[in-house]
Amino acid sequence: MGSVYIFEREKEEWRLRQRLAIRPGQPWDLFGSALSLKKDSLLIGAPRAEAPQWENGAAYLYQKTALRGGSWSLLKTLSSPHTLDLGAAVALSDGNIVVGENYENSVGYVRSFAGGLSSWNEVQRLDSPDVPPWIHFGQVLLLSKGWLLASNSRFASGQVGYQPVPGMVHAFLPQGNGQWVPFDTLASPQPTGGDAFGYALASNERSIFVGAPALYRSSAGAVYEYQIGP
Repeated sequence: MGSVYIFEREKEEWRLRQRLAIRPGQPWDLFGSALSLKKDSLLIGAPRAEAPQWENGAAYLYQKTALRGGSWSLLKTLSSPHTLDLGAAVALSDGNIVVGENYENSVGYVRSFAGGLSSWNEVQRLDSPDVPPWIHFGQVLLLSKGWLLASNSRFASGQVGYQPVPGMVHAFLPQGNGQWVPFDTLASPQPTGGDAFGYALASNERSIFVGAPALYRSSAGAVYEYQIGP
């Protein structure tokens, strides 16, 4: 049974304040596989949770009851009846929640929820923009400055098994009420099969950072910075 441990800083020390887990939990629920924190809201992925059955997966939204010294309580369980490993990736922003669905060698999807407080509803399933679809689309997610970024897992379905391909990061623009449309694609300046481009994502006010650790190649990893246009 997975857990999430919450530490708070007191002066120069970090102290354990709370442990979160699914109740009732179960072995291999993978609770805590993905995290996203926004102010006093915490979104936790559990891709093997029982919701409603094993391997459907789910995401759990917690809220803190007070800014200091308060505890975190479960606000909403986000699930869908026809998913596999929902919660492999999660991202949270004001009014938007996106959750990645990735099961072993499946194509992968991103499910978008809209709402607030304890009222959240699934409003869209985002498919991989690639043709043919790439395996594990949406394995890494980032909501930043109104954008949604979703990366793939560097494999495509070929005639013989799954072939390493250059990774890509797809950018989506919001259309309101949790709806998204494809806008742009980020790729390595020198794309190569197995470069793992998009394995990690981060951002600040003006830039997007994309990790490419070259997991499937005998070469050095890299981090690429992309400037957000004016």
